[in-house]
Amino acid sequence: ARCGSPRAGRWYLLAAGSSQVTSVAARGDVRGTAVGRTLTLPAREGDQARLSGRLAGGGRVTALR
Repeated sequence: ARCGSPRAGRWYLLAAGSSQVTSVAARGDVRGTAVGRTLTLPAREGDQARLSGRLAGGGRVTALR
């Protein structure tokens, strides 16, 4: 999800996974990774990103659209 304050000009990419997610990554206009099941990155209005995550069992999951 993108979240922001148009008045302040600040935007963020927010992503969260289930309890089985051990890391989350964003690629595209916004890039970054986080260990754990949540990811928050600064973004610009209109930025797009592809999200993926790693599971505790070693598998990979991609974001639903």
